[in-house]
Parts: sequence; C-alpha cells; structure tokens
Amino acid sequence: RMVERWAARCKRAELVASKKTAQEEATADATKAKEELEKALAVATKAATQKAERLSSALRRAVEERDALRTDADRARRQKDDVERAARKIRNAASDAAAAATRALEAERDKRRRLEARLAAAQSEVDNAREEDAASKAAEDEATAQLRRLVRDAEAREARV
Repeated sequence: RMVERWAARCKRAELVASKKTAQEEATADATKAKEELEKALAVATKAATQKAERLSSALRRAVEERDALRTDADRARRQKDDVERAARKIRNAASDAAAAATRALEAERDKRRRLEARLAAAQSEVDNAREEDAASKAAEDEATAQLRRLVRDAEAREARV
C-alpha cells in the first residue's frame, strides 16, 4: 500500500511537473507571439505613418492645384466679362455710328431734294426767260418789220409826192 501511495504521489508529482512545464512552454510561446506581434505592429505603424504622410502630401498638392485652378478660372471669368463689355461697347458704338450715318444720309437726301427743287425752279425760270426772250425777240422782229414797212411806205409816199 505504501508503494501504491508513493506511486500515486509520484504520478501526481509528475502530473504537476508536466503541468508546470506546459505552463512554462505556453508562457514562453505567448511571450514570443507577443514580441512578434509588437514587431509586426511597429512595422505596420511605420508603413501606415509613411502612407499617411504620402497621402497628406498628395492632398496638399491637390489643394494647391485646386486653388491655382480656381485662380485661373476667376481670371478667365474676369477676362470673359471684359471681352463681353468691350463687345457691347463696340456694338453700341457701331449702332450709334450707323444711326448717325443714316441721319447724315437722310440729311444729304433732303439737301439734294431741295437743291433739285431749286434747280428745277431755276430751270423753269430760265425756260420762262428764254420764252420771254424769244417772244420779245419775235416782238422786236415784228416791230422792226413794221418799222421797215412804215419806212418803205413813207419813202414810197414821198417818192410819189
């Protein structure tokens, strides 16, 4: 019986010892796994930090480019407004010039009509004067002819007497 008890105690002691060994191995494995995880975490953290820095730099460049594009767009919009304003001024000036030219043309046409009317009146006066001159010349010729007849008649009477 004693031997059996000692054997049971030995068996229990072996079990306890194997439990302790298993715990020590598990602790060592856990410690090793923890260290590997810490290394992996450090590597991942470093990679994430580098990627975040690259993304931050890219974002900063994108914001700068966006601001530059906005500035260019604003400048282009102002230039477009200036061009439209100048085009409006040119159209207005052209319209004013066309209206002035039309008024000047109408004034010239009116002046020409008045001059033509005056010319027609002067031509009529000239025609009337020619007619009067012709009538006067005819009357003068008639008077001269009568005078000659009278002189001839008078000379013929004197010669008879």
